Amino acid sequence: MRRAWCELHRGMVRDLNRFKHQQGFREIRARQDALTRFSDPATLLAFQSGAGEEFLARNEVLRALCHEAKSEASSGDTSLLMALLALWPGMDAIYGRLLRHFKTDPDELAAEIAARVVDGIRTIDLDKVTKIAATILMNAERDIRRKLSGEWLAAGSRLDLTDDMPAPSHSSVFGFAPDMGDADADTARLRLRLEPLVGQDADLLLGVAVLGHTQQAAAISLGVAPEAGRKRHQRAVQKLRKYLDG
Repeated sequence: MRRAWCELHRGMVRDLNRFKHQQGFREIRARQDALTRFSDPATLLAFQSGAGEEFLARNEVLRALCHEAKSEASSGDTSLLMALLALWPGMDAIYGRLLRHFKTDPDELAAEIAARVVDGIRTIDLDKVTKIAATILMNAERDIRRKLSGEWLAAGSRLDLTDDMPAPSHSSVFGFAPDMGDADADTARLRLRLEPLVGQDADLLLGVAVLGHTQQAAAISLGVAPEAGRKRHQRAVQKLRKYLDG
């Protein structure tokens, strides 16, 4: 079932090698300081998928790509394509988590992910958002899950998405009620409670515990190396347990 999904990625990579996009990249690089260090698109994408902990640099590269993709410049399509490829590891993680809900039509899932990520790139408020990749990817998955839940509710199905989106076991401590109210508001309130305890790793905990990401996928979506993400998640959980054991 992953064949068409993988072929979509291969097709995007082939498309990026066309002269049009190579020329487009040179135009983008001339306008964006964050991209001047890269000689070609392949070098940039290798940096974005690297294992180093250069989150801020990778975030600024993605910010530059999104800025260009939102513009009306002739190279906007190149920027959009590169942003999609830079986000592909996170998109692939979403595909893996949701595939079992689309067994009869995996192409629909591929189309949903691609469309929502493209929309996220083009509509993201770069003046307000700090973590570009995490915001685009988490919003895309949230919207797909909401659509599924709505379809199942309309069909009178008792199935839901909670089995692959585990909620925190100490919800009452943080005032987080995943079965009540607006999920985004609840998550925001939980984040406010977590930040004083675990600092910036609150997003990592939320990615794993609330959104159902693996530790590796959550780390990648936040621009953190997988091994570093695993260690940070482990330390954050230890801090949280210490607090709860009080």
